[in-house]
Amino acid sequence: MTDAKSIPQPSWLPQVGDLADHYHGHVWGNGVMPNNYLFFYRTKSKEMIPAGVSHTLHRRYELVINYTGKACVCSGDRVYRFHPGMAILMEPGNFHRYFGFPHKEFSWLFFTFELLVDLNLGSALNQPVRLEDADMEMVADATRVYLSGQSESNIFETALRMGRLAQAMGKRDVVAEADDVSAEDLDTCQTLRRITHFVDENMSQALRIDDIAEYLGVSESNLRKTFRESYGVSLGSYLRYSRLTRGVQLMHRSDISVSDIAKLSGFESIYSFSQSFSRAIGMSPSAYRSHLEQGRPPLRITLTS
Repeated sequence: MTDAKSIPQPSWLPQVGDLADHYHGHVWGNGVMPNNYLFFYRTKSKEMIPAGVSHTLHRRYELVINYTGKACVCSGDRVYRFHPGMAILMEPGNFHRYFGFPHKEFSWLFFTFELLVDLNLGSALNQPVRLEDADMEMVADATRVYLSGQSESNIFETALRMGRLAQAMGKRDVVAEADDVSAEDLDTCQTLRRITHFVDENMSQALRIDDIAEYLGVSESNLRKTFRESYGVSLGSYLRYSRLTRGVQLMHRSDISVSDIAKLSGFESIYSFSQSFSRAIGMSPSAYRSHLEQGRPPLRITLTS
């Protein structure tokens, strides 16, 4: 499929709509197909950074299908043009940012999910590919099933079809890196990628914003401004979210004490960890560990401004 200004937009696409909760989706069981999945639909560039939630910082797989509207996507340390007829599948934790929208309106379908078992998706990950007509029909089939009602069989069939699409993307033509992106945009992407990498690599060091500014060699005020303008949330919120996410992940390991989890997650004390954890999750760390031991589903943290 060649690049185009747009491709035919299916009549069902607007029915997908948007979501208030981008973290809790449809769970059908165990296996190697997408789980806890969600569809949503974006039509305006300002929706890419909705207040209180940043879709570029979550810890889920994110599959985006472009129907209309050209833009750029920064994935890791690379920048690509993202045109109609293309799709990109981001893996959890991979730095990415959408920018450079020449028009205010576009049509992109998002499918976010988790995997209970790692899959070898190869070249399908973190870079745009050109979809074939059969791929677009697979998306249409999956979404029609999704919109027809949330029965157990429909939830399973949707996961099956979208899982097949994700694997098919590994066999499609990969888009070359863009060579005409402005130096300013490239610099912003590199700065944001270095921030997220530095935070992940130094989580246990109780990082402060001035530590990140010193590492990057920029002023703290400029750092805060760049981050908020790009993501719609403060850098301080992202640090808290990252620490809590690490803490929640470590709570699944019964061999690590809560006090050690607090240190490994970058909290200065078990008291500050317990307070932050309780506010974000709605229960204390010890209560959450009991929650998991009883076989109940894990709870998730929403990134807030």
